[in-house]
Amino acid sequence: MSMDRTPTTRLHEYRFIKFFRAAAAAWVVVGHCLIWGGWHGLPYRNTKSAVDLFMMISGCLMVANANRRALSEPLGSFRGCLSFYLRRYFRIAPVYYLALAISMIFVAQSIEGTLSLQSLDPAVWPAGGKYDPSHFRYSLEGVILHVTFLFGLFPKWSLSSMLPDWSLSLEMQFYAAFPFIYTFVRKARLPVARYWFVGTLSVGAGYLAEHYANFPEPSLLFLKLHFFLAGMLLAEYLESGRPGALAAAFALTLLDAIVRWNFTLMHVIHAAIAPSILGCMVLLGQLEAQQRTPKFLARVIGSRVVNFASDVSYGVYLFHGFFICLCGYLIARSQWLHDLGSFSRFMFILTITLVGAYLCGAIVHRTVELPFIRIGKRVMGNLIRRQ
Repeated sequence: MSMDRTPTTRLHEYRFIKFFRAAAAAWVVVGHCLIWGGWHGLPYRNTKSAVDLFMMISGCLMVANANRRALSEPLGSFRGCLSFYLRRYFRIAPVYYLALAISMIFVAQSIEGTLSLQSLDPAVWPAGGKYDPSHFRYSLEGVILHVTFLFGLFPKWSLSSMLPDWSLSLEMQFYAAFPFIYTFVRKARLPVARYWFVGTLSVGAGYLAEHYANFPEPSLLFLKLHFFLAGMLLAEYLESGRPGALAAAFALTLLDAIVRWNFTLMHVIHAAIAPSILGCMVLLGQLEAQQRTPKFLARVIGSRVVNFASDVSYGVYLFHGFFICLCGYLIARSQWLHDLGSFSRFMFILTITLVGAYLCGAIVHRTVELPFIRIGKRVMGNLIRRQ
């Protein structure tokens, strides 16, 4: 059965997406403060799961918006693809370029702050490890690769800046592939089978890339495409109600963990997180579509705090690392801060980073994100009128 049908809901307006976007950004910030603060009071501190959530959100929103624009901007046409690429570029690139410029200007201070924090927990941060600041470099080649978002295609450059930007290259790779995946799937009589085909092919290619190319961060699309696809299937399920789409989405969130399976407790916990989050997204999405969300939960999801945290999440994700480095820089210059216990140090870093990152995210959202989104719309309109 084809998926070419009018959506029965308006997923792009669902509030639950904002809730999960806000939660993912906060998860990354707190997780990184735990890791760099050196407090081991929480057994699971992996922030990669939060990035996986961002990917599922992205896949979900791309399908929802493509469905909404299916008549005005069909992705099977040149005009539709051009509109899609311009919209995503002006949404992502300007804020990233600002963060990249700041990281280049303050690279010396960031490295000093990083080394200061690593020296407090040398067992976790051995010299020469993949997060050793000596790997961070800003040559002309590296800058060109970062500006074009191509750095994630190369193991040498996937972890080469002071930013958590490996996921942005991954995101841009997904955007480049999305119109083709979306069109390929929607032309099928059995669309879920095509999702499954693309997902399993991607996981297999990612497995080979991981073993033969040795990426220090999973910045190649094949390593994470199944999470984007799970989000796309979530949108298809919520908009069409097909149970096969939901089953495939859950299967894809588990596929990578099964391929790389080991019997450690941390692996089992990590493997369970993505399908658990997906289940929560399905539940909240269905409740909202049916207008049955419990009142208390609806107030939380629709609150100003959640809307604000969602709006500024991109800036928070990109800029929070600067404030963690600032804390390391201050610790290196203050014996009192240096002598803090691990929990007190974590709380110090968390406080500075939360305040700084969300304030910075709010400023960047208003002064960079929104203006360039409007500029992108004007550029897009002018180019399309010339077609």
